[in-house]
Amino acid sequence: MSDPEHISAAGGGRPAHSRTPMTGRDPGERGGTTTPPELLFALTFVVAVGTAASHFGEILAGDHAGEAVTAFVPALFAITVAWIALS
Repeated sequence: MSDPEHISAAGGGRPAHSRTPMTGRDPGERGGTTTPPELLFALTFVVAVGTAASHFGEILAGDHAGEAVTAFVPALFAITVAWIALS
């Protein structure tokens, strides 16, 4: 990350970004509920996995096991990468 394009405009050799570790919510925090956008995002993930699994089952029932796995694995990988990237 010490490429010139990743160095801040202010110079000093410091990266243009700062890394902070992810932490969970404080269990004692008041009003620490899930927000509606977080719920929508989780629901979208559940629907995407459910749809992929449904199609997997349909293709598998049609006695095309190779095609089912070939379609399901990349779909699940793409859904998971999208989940990780946006969460």
